[in-house]
Amino acid sequence: MLTQIFAHLKSPARARSLHRVFLATLLSAIMFAPGGLAAAASDANKSVTLRGAEAFNLLVGNTLRSVGNSKLIPAFRYFMTQQFEYRCSGWDPSGLAARDIRLHSEAGGCELLFVALRQGRLCESYQYEECQEHELELTFARRSDPAKVAEGEVFGVVTLPETGRTATGPSDPDLIKGKFELVKGNGTIFPNFDPVPKPDLVRPDPLALSLPPQDSGRTQRLIGLSDAEATTKIIGNTMVRLGPDRKSDGRRGEYYTPDGRIIVISIPKPPEGIDLLHPSAEIAGTIFINRWKIINGALCRTENDEPTKFNCNVSLSLEPPEQAGDQGTPRYVAGNSGVGQGAYLAKGNSFAFDFGKSVRK
Repeated sequence: MLTQIFAHLKSPARARSLHRVFLATLLSAIMFAPGGLAAAASDANKSVTLRGAEAFNLLVGNTLRSVGNSKLIPAFRYFMTQQFEYRCSGWDPSGLAARDIRLHSEAGGCELLFVALRQGRLCESYQYEECQEHELELTFARRSDPAKVAEGEVFGVVTLPETGRTATGPSDPDLIKGKFELVKGNGTIFPNFDPVPKPDLVRPDPLALSLPPQDSGRTQRLIGLSDAEATTKIIGNTMVRLGPDRKSDGRRGEYYTPDGRIIVISIPKPPEGIDLLHPSAEIAGTIFINRWKIINGALCRTENDEPTKFNCNVSLSLEPPEQAGDQGTPRYVAGNSGVGQGAYLAKGNSFAFDFGKSVRK
């Protein structure tokens, strides 16, 4: 077979003929391949317009990062799932030392919103669920193959059109407009999480502790732990709030990571359907990060309004059982919790916080 081919190539005319056949075959393969010339054009950064479900599916699992002002920390919109979105506002870092910018970004945090696509329209829930007046539409220009881009890197540009509608407030969905870089995966400095966690409280053995029961008047008597004991038990575990039934609702907590961060989260309660007359329990959820460190043997933490200042008033106490023989009641209760009074110690990373592989994290 190779002998016959080389024999053909000895004749210039035959070589040119074979070259034309090869080009025709290659062009035919492109034309009839999936996507044809359109796919080739897409690879050349040709913009495409997507609507409804196609537009929404492009956003889910990825992050929109605002562009246009290099002096500002950009705004981020991370569509973690088809139900949850992070909305992180942009801000001006002027006046801050470079080493403090990240700390302020972490403390500023992001809002957590419920999101949905209904009849092609993007809907978000603050106190009420609000939907865009028109079908979700965007223009996408791909810069590179998403399969070859690492998480946290840009693989395209998204342009959301002006709607011509006057914004009615910060929650107005029609504020979603303009040009954004499309970042693969979670492009924020905040972690993914389990939106339906089931925290497991740390319950001391009352028999081993020999704790006295609460008196009949139910007077709260907490037994304080030393700084060393508190530090050992808190780091690597999560503080969670309890509901009126004294059980964790799995929506509010803070996790002390071994590397010095405190991830504080409040997951919003789902709205009651799409009827605008039915409000949810709160405006929106939040996620932000404080920091902890050991100072003179005490566990100290920062707060949102002072992200560079450490306050050494973190504490942990034992809550004795309310009645003698009640072995399920003893619990560890925290002082100076980022989720308010009455936070209890739960095992490990209860919300499954995951910072992923992005170098920005």
